Amino acid sequence: MSIVVRALSTLAATVTAVLVVSAGPAAASTAPSTWELDDPMSTLEALAIFGGIPLALFVVISLFAAMTARNNYEPAPPHPEDETSTPPYE
Repeated sequence: MSIVVRALSTLAATVTAVLVVSAGPAAASTAPSTWELDDPMSTLEALAIFGGIPLALFVVISLFAAMTARNNYEPAPPHPEDETSTPPYE
């Protein structure tokens, strides 16, 4: 591995580590006290969001994959007028 690749990978790892460490205090902060608090999410809403949406995506992707698989596709037989009398490589 060349020294340039090593230097760039070390720089990328260092920048990533600094960004992760510096984001900690911002992520741990709370909302200002002047903001209104919303009603908490009900269990049914949480199940619908975190369970229903992934399930719906799974069903849609599975249906799309099943429709595009075409395992039983058989092309139509060739017509005699489509065939040429000359060999393809001359």
